[in-house]
Amino acid sequence: MEEYYAKNKNDFLWDRRVIANTYACSDETIATKVKKELKRGKNNGDISTLINKESQLNLRIEEGTFTTEDQEILSKIDWKTGVSKNVSLNGQIIFADIKEIIEPSPKGLDEAKGMITASYQNHLEANWIEELRNKYKYSVNTDVLYSIIH
Repeated sequence: MEEYYAKNKNDFLWDRRVIANTYACSDETIATKVKKELKRGKNNGDISTLINKESQLNLRIEEGTFTTEDQEILSKIDWKTGVSKNVSLNGQIIFADIKEIIEPSPKGLDEAKGMITASYQNHLEANWIEELRNKYKYSVNTDVLYSIIH
């Protein structure tokens, strides 16, 4: 399977992704405060503690590597490093702080093991069927086949 993966790794690519933090704020005022704290160089823990002092619903922060399928905000903004514009989604004001843009690249064997295994099994099956067809001649009795269907 490792040999198959090495020959076909470009068939198992990550989508274009970003390393980013997303900020889901309860309203525009909270979003403005969060952006102000980001400019001051505060970390996410400090910002969360400050903003969520009165209510835990004021701010939700997610950090990680995301695609547009992972975070809806990413399909609504331009992908460039830095803090994005505010977007209203699901009753919240959301923005992203994009740290890095990662272009499509092959997934590692461990990251795509299920897909690689399925593809490898399909490859082996196709080779086996071709080998059988080359070795044995066959014919389909269409009269019998269609009599079963009706």
